[in-house]
Amino acid sequence: MRIRTYLQFQKLTESLGSQFYYHGSSQIGGEGILATGKINPSGGNHEMLSPIAGRVYLAQDLKNCMAYCLGGSYTSIIKGMDWASSSGDTGYVFLVDHTTIAGKSQIPDEDAVGMLLANAMGCDTLDIQSVLPHFIDIDDDIKSDLCSIYEYIDHDGYDDGEGTDLGSALDSSHYDAYAYVGKEVIKRLGASSYIYDTMIEEYRAHFSVAGALAFTRAYSFDKHLAVQLKTDLSNFFQLAQQIK
Repeated sequence: MRIRTYLQFQKLTESLGSQFYYHGSSQIGGEGILATGKINPSGGNHEMLSPIAGRVYLAQDLKNCMAYCLGGSYTSIIKGMDWASSSGDTGYVFLVDHTTIAGKSQIPDEDAVGMLLANAMGCDTLDIQSVLPHFIDIDDDIKSDLCSIYEYIDHDGYDDGEGTDLGSALDSSHYDAYAYVGKEVIKRLGASSYIYDTMIEEYRAHFSVAGALAFTRAYSFDKHLAVQLKTDLSNFFQLAQQIK
């Protein structure tokens, strides 16, 4: 069955009685996934914006994986900004059945953790719903605990190459600061926390799990068609090509 509309996709998932998570990838990354038949975790590196080594990242809705598929913000692409040349002409979206990650420890994306901490500290986080789609207001206990953790973070470990101190970088919405702080918080919280549960279950954060994952379906997307995408992405499956 070729999925041509988002409604058909919803009906399909309902008929299967299964929930899917989404993994977006660049052309090179997507081709590697197709070649191996599984989504392999990142090796990671020491750069602040690099993913945590050994983990695969998943989004809970299509919108939150599109930046990885398209190589930039899909809303920017719709407005006419050309991102295609930066990472190939094709992006990929892989669907992962929820049963595949059953029993695996789920940790929110470090950018989301860092942004939530910045919010707890009273910093300007107008873009927070881009990483926490259902976020409205921070839980008081989470706010208190994150502010306490911040006091123990190595502020000198943050280096944006311009001498900006960590507090100023968070207040100025620097994503490398969110990523740095998020990783530091995750180091201190470990593999599980009520903060993770709230972020994933209530705020709907994208998250990571350890180890390689099998995917159920795969779609390729010609990034030159991105200008045709509707804001709600309801025509994504009509424009994309199902390849598995």
